[in-house]
Amino acid sequence: MVSRTWVYFAFLALCAAAPRADKPPQPPEVLSVFPLGGRPGAQAEVQVRGTALGGAYAVWFDAPGLKGRVVKIEEIELDPNKSRLGHRVELRVDIGPSVPAGAYVLRLVSPGGLTNPLPFLVGADPVTMEADSPHNTPDEAQPVSVPAVVNGRIGRTGELDYYSFTASKGQELSFEVFSKPGGETLTFRLVNSGFDARLGLYETGGSWLDPKRIHSLVLNDEPVFAAINANPRFHHRFSRDGHYVLEVGAYSGEPPTLGTGGPGHGYQLRIAPAGSTPLAVSAMEKWQTLLARSEWREQDFDRKLAPDRLRELRSRSAPSDKPEQTPSPVSEKEPDETPGQALEITAPALIQGTIDHAGDMDSFRFHVQAGESLAFEIETPALAPPQFNPWLVVRNAEGREVFSNVYLRIGRNPHYRKTVQPKTLHTFASGGEFSLEVRDITSRYGNPGFRYRILVRQQVPHVGEIQVSEDHSGLMEGRILAVPIDRINLEAGIPKKLAVVTSLEEGFSSPVAVSVEGLPAGVELLPGSEPEPARVAPLDEGERDRYLPRTSKATVVLLSRPDTPPMTAPRLVRFLVRAGSTTLPVREIPLTVAGGGE
Repeated sequence: MVSRTWVYFAFLALCAAAPRADKPPQPPEVLSVFPLGGRPGAQAEVQVRGTALGGAYAVWFDAPGLKGRVVKIEEIELDPNKSRLGHRVELRVDIGPSVPAGAYVLRLVSPGGLTNPLPFLVGADPVTMEADSPHNTPDEAQPVSVPAVVNGRIGRTGELDYYSFTASKGQELSFEVFSKPGGETLTFRLVNSGFDARLGLYETGGSWLDPKRIHSLVLNDEPVFAAINANPRFHHRFSRDGHYVLEVGAYSGEPPTLGTGGPGHGYQLRIAPAGSTPLAVSAMEKWQTLLARSEWREQDFDRKLAPDRLRELRSRSAPSDKPEQTPSPVSEKEPDETPGQALEITAPALIQGTIDHAGDMDSFRFHVQAGESLAFEIETPALAPPQFNPWLVVRNAEGREVFSNVYLRIGRNPHYRKTVQPKTLHTFASGGEFSLEVRDITSRYGNPGFRYRILVRQQVPHVGEIQVSEDHSGLMEGRILAVPIDRINLEAGIPKKLAVVTSLEEGFSSPVAVSVEGLPAGVELLPGSEPEPARVAPLDEGERDRYLPRTSKATVVLLSRPDTPPMTAPRLVRFLVRAGSTTLPVREIPLTVAGGGE
């Protein structure tokens, strides 16, 4: 008797080989939304631009208090050269009065399936729209009252928008412009959903020669290609009562295209009391969870090292009869730069400190037994690379370097690369006393924002980050190469292959299996296979196992039967990974069977 699995594989092969009688619908993509948000209890008229949005019939949010409906769809030209056609969809969005402040996901549903996500911000502060009257010079600045949220747009190349407000001596305010979800985990689709904004704060009052002259106080104009967040933000303490001006524009550096403007250059300006949580931070955290990785993050300097870190690691590991430990809190105390001043710690320990001036170095000492395996994890809560590059060095009793968190290997070009890593593993061949040194790798920088946490602990074999993608092509520079998946659009009878890549941290070696819960009727999960990749000459990866985990890849196939009816609304399906006796939730991803309608 032929097994059911082999019948399915034969069916998949026939589906792939058979010609299609009709052209499959083009996947819908959204590029921008304006305005970017509103206030609880309000109604907003919203415009979404994108491709393949003709026939879009529904709005989908990830919060029950947000509702929307399609009002109008128009075909438009997406670029000034008239070389790309798309659609503008007008929506009416109702923001429920009980919706908490934060960043939410907006998607459209069309006959081609579900779109990629766009950010929609909800805040408690009063929200106003950018004025239609000119305000592109400081003396024409649009007045706003603090606190304030302004939905605006850089409508043309070189445009600058100015907003004026008053502040009192000693008053501390935070300023931010949100224009896109930032972060390296974004897909290239989402990078197009905003622009690289700049924000400047100026004091009015003029000079003897020019009574209208403004004086620059703060300017945040860092390029997105600097690998930092493209949403500028800062806080400022005012030294005198006065009238002040904010300037919003697009980054004007190289390449020249970065200074452009247009319908997709919407932004939200926020002025709030110092200490308020920036909406850009909320949006970044949302997108990091939404896209490329599971909720668990490990190979990043900004992941949280909390006192319950060891308990979290145990929950992702095989059951153990070892007693659970809590790291002892340790705060660095100056002076602590010489071996004689080093503060003694005992693993597990959670160290907190600051490289508060150029050349500052903090030292700690600890004892280990021969054969003891430790992990050194670093978090930078405020400033991360490329601004603060924490350099961790462990030395023996004679002062010789045993290892550091600098990973040296050959890049793809090829050329040697050196990077500081957020986690370093080491097994000590001999016991005794060792010292731990922390500094900025340049020794030329330091400020109160160069804060760090270092967790020194025993190694715990466990499951690390888990990524679901449509395409997987291995590793580059120690990171997973894949197309992050933000939704699943199926066509009836057409299989879709997905890859689930699991990081095996600190020697975890159990087999990994994948399952999916919540699939709609008519959609099945099947085992998959793929040809062995072409063999290439290995590069010198250096001491890779000291800094980066090994990975396990599972290939699965989702198949919607030919008679499956189209879906008019997406359904959240849940991916899970089972490693040994440990079962971990990965992500919830919206799924549709394309072809739905009203």
